Amino acid sequence: MEIQKILTRYDSYLNKGKLKDAEVLLLLSLQDAEEEGLYGARLTLLNELEGLYRTTGRARQAIEISEKALALISVLGLTGQEPHAVTLLNGATACRAAGENEKALQMYRRAEQILCDLGQEEGYSMTALYNNISQAYLDLQQPQQALHYQQQALTQIRKFTDTKAEEATTQISMVQSLLMLGRSEEAGHILEEAMAYYDTAEGQEDPHRSAAYAAAGEYAFRMGNYAAAEQDLQEALRLSLEYYGENDACEVIRKNLKAVQQRKNPQD
Repeated sequence: MEIQKILTRYDSYLNKGKLKDAEVLLLLSLQDAEEEGLYGARLTLLNELEGLYRTTGRARQAIEISEKALALISVLGLTGQEPHAVTLLNGATACRAAGENEKALQMYRRAEQILCDLGQEEGYSMTALYNNISQAYLDLQQPQQALHYQQQALTQIRKFTDTKAEEATTQISMVQSLLMLGRSEEAGHILEEAMAYYDTAEGQEDPHRSAAYAAAGEYAFRMGNYAAAEQDLQEALRLSLEYYGENDACEVIRKNLKAVQQRKNPQD
């Protein structure tokens, strides 16, 4: 089994919005890996499948897949190693998507400890971990804690090269925290910097662009610019459907869009 070719094909399906084809590819490849006793390949494929289920609104299925992946960690003798931390991070993010934020934070902390024990405090994996911890705190309505981890993530990201996409993703999360904290001016400056990336050729192909427009819509709404808010949220919804299909994020965007339209047209 040539796992890299499978992952390249999988990424191609995702980029084209062929989510069903992507899922079928992973499921068939997992079956082949199991029949051939390729546990390492199974772990890689399970982590990818968990991410697919999570981003397409199937959090419970994502949790089930992450549990299978974690069970493989001990089989492969990887307990306490980087793949263990990555698999914990993925599983925690699935828990967060299912609303189990306290459990998610416990798993994130375990992943953080493993990375620190491995001397990877400055490694790239830590940036993803900080970003995910911040999202859990946002879900728990603790924006100050979320902002703390977002700032740590941004500091880490900027130590590496070619990280404009990751910087922009983190900045969009920071916008959310700053708006919750009432720091709209700061949020506006950071949003402008992030959106500059999403206006580039690379940024226009980035699936996180939907979240960027959702944040732009929230910012415009708080600034009283309801026409711009409506336009941004409509674009966020279009992109979310294009990249991920119908999921929980779409429902949130629709709810926010309805609130904007009611404020824009109070007589309706």
